[in-house]
Amino acid sequence: FYVPVLDNRGTIRVQESSDGSETGSLGVYADTVISSGTIDLRGAANAESQYRRDGGRLNVQADAVFIDGRVLASGGAVAGDSVAGHGGSVYIYTNGGQHHRGVFELNGGNAVGGEGGDGGYVFLASDGPSYNQARIAADGGDGLVGGDGGGVFLAGYGGDAWNAGNVAANGGNGSDGTGGDGGWVNIYAYGGEL
Repeated sequence: FYVPVLDNRGTIRVQESSDGSETGSLGVYADTVISSGTIDLRGAANAESQYRRDGGRLNVQADAVFIDGRVLASGGAVAGDSVAGHGGSVYIYTNGGQHHRGVFELNGGNAVGGEGGDGGYVFLASDGPSYNQARIAADGGDGLVGGDGGGVFLAGYGGDAWNAGNVAANGGNGSDGTGGDGGWVNIYAYGGEL
């Protein structure tokens, strides 16, 4: 949806599909987005192992974005022997600039007797400067076999790309000794300083 200014100070929760198998997505198109509250796209925990519940998707396109709150899109845990939910995805693209000081959690879910979910993906890019002081976690979930880490992309296409936050895309721990592979973190400054 389009709004001139989105100022989120509460909680925006994206519901699962009616059968519980999929978390939805949220698309925001605005001049300015400010969020000191919570955007919750987490996959629900699943005790019956019927469905893998992945985290949802957030897509924001705006002139300027400031996230001081929490964006949660981790996969749901499972109690059985199946694969836990994978982390979701966050795509934030700005024409002017963006500055984040909050928390982005897109971890894979944990599995008691199965495989941990893979970490999600975070894409933060701007035609202007891109500043990150947020904690970004795209780690694989723990399980009998650990899930793989996800990926984080931070770019300033027409300005600086600056990171002072804690960014991680670690593989999950495997109780049988098979940990997940680590993910990736890429930071680019095109036409600016890194």
